[in-house]
Amino acid sequence: MHEEVKHRGHRWVKGESGNPKGNWVKGQSGNPKGRPRKDYSITSLAKELLDQPADERFLSPSDYGKTWRQAIAKALLVGALNLNPGIMKELLDRLEGKPTQPIDVGKEGLPILVREIEKRKDYGNAS
Repeated sequence: MHEEVKHRGHRWVKGESGNPKGNWVKGQSGNPKGRPRKDYSITSLAKELLDQPADERFLSPSDYGKTWRQAIAKALLVGALNLNPGIMKELLDRLEGKPTQPIDVGKEGLPILVREIEKRKDYGNAS
């Protein structure tokens, strides 16, 4: 016979093994579809606008009819040509990739020993 169990604010039907999670399959995600996409985020809305014609109020006459994507790309390149360091760094990081970080080595050029520490939960049980 199965009984209903409340665990951390959720209700489950207790399985035969007494596990409050019920009869779930070990290793299978409880959310196989993953997190639903946000259709209302600023990023998703901006992506929709990128390929639409840019508002001419923000463009020079020679750029009329360009998309937002084209206008932004041109603005980045012009900013880099004007030696704006922030724009130059951003543009180079995106085009060339961020530079690799050097790795510090131990004495005499030997690699540093790295140990993986297992995280354990302590439930206060004295065993």
